[in-house]
Amino acid sequence: MDIWTSLLESSAQKKRQNSKTILILGGTAETQLAFLNQLERTANCTSCTVVGPAHELNEFGIGYLYKDVLDNNQEDVIMRLHLYTLIDLNDSSAQLLEQILQSGRIVWTDLLVVTLLDWDSARRWAREFANTVSFLKKVLANLDQDLVDDGLKKCRERYSRFSSVSFVDDNPSVLPVGQLDLRLGKGEYDSPIGVDVLVSVMHSEKMLVLETEYGRKDDEFDFIQQFLRTVLLKHGTSLVYLSPDSTILFPLVHYILAVACETTSRSSLLRAAALIRPNVVDRQAILIPASWDSWSKIQVIKNSFDVEGVSQGWDSDTGAVVEVYEDVTHGFGSNSHGKPERPEKPGSRVEISAMDPQTFLKEQQAIMNSLDTVNVIHTA
Repeated sequence: MDIWTSLLESSAQKKRQNSKTILILGGTAETQLAFLNQLERTANCTSCTVVGPAHELNEFGIGYLYKDVLDNNQEDVIMRLHLYTLIDLNDSSAQLLEQILQSGRIVWTDLLVVTLLDWDSARRWAREFANTVSFLKKVLANLDQDLVDDGLKKCRERYSRFSSVSFVDDNPSVLPVGQLDLRLGKGEYDSPIGVDVLVSVMHSEKMLVLETEYGRKDDEFDFIQQFLRTVLLKHGTSLVYLSPDSTILFPLVHYILAVACETTSRSSLLRAAALIRPNVVDRQAILIPASWDSWSKIQVIKNSFDVEGVSQGWDSDTGAVVEVYEDVTHGFGSNSHGKPERPEKPGSRVEISAMDPQTFLKEQQAIMNSLDTVNVIHTA
């Protein structure tokens, strides 16, 4: 009996070790479904296959499904992904997530949070990400403090492991701990959330439409990228731009999960890192792993961008920085049809000059006086 108990416990522990949990926040039911479909499709790029229940749209509460990752022979399950989805980040959702965390169904310290942004609403990105950070901190505030402290400690350790991976050459390398420079750069990981976060920007193919049909300029796209990278650098967050043709999503998630696992061997981490490559040149396929970015890399795009002001302002007055972002990106705002306003064609609008208010009132007074005079004559 003791032998069987030991075998069962060993089997259960192995399954737990091979299980990973991903919490997908924000977006819409459609964008979450697109993310899940792309996660499954791009597993082929790692010689793996992802199988499991069909995805279903979920607009209310917390959704759940699981996916098994099979090896290249499709015989062994090498990983089970527990996928939770949540669209509305309100107080009720925070309480529901807290209950799940307290029940132990989701282990906070081993969690990967994915937050979804979309080019249909680029002007709201700063506000949406600020709301996501606030939501996560609200959930953390109501958890056991020892659990929160442990999660923060593990996140810092994982960030160091991210730093150990070098993408300088064509072939990535993993540096020994003794050779690591663990000093953080300016504005780097100075606001850790306590959980690993991946920001996925959906539908990057729409950037071309925004440019050709709505008149958006390179300077605007550059500002959005620099702003987003500056803020995410503070939280130690990974970033990826995704289009329907992207093949990088599962390799990136696999890499993040490999780094997060303390037992991942150096060779396994190298294989995972070899499947991704940081990219800031192809603006529709931006890929920035955690710990790779820096102020100097961000300013390469445009040196006039105030990276220090944005970084410091995000801490001291997030609301003001969000308003600055929305002012600069006003051309990405939405009209009543949910799309950016198209630029006006020359001569397509009849311009009417507004009369000075005082002049208008004087003219109206003269008209009223003349009417009074006419009434007096008729009365007489």
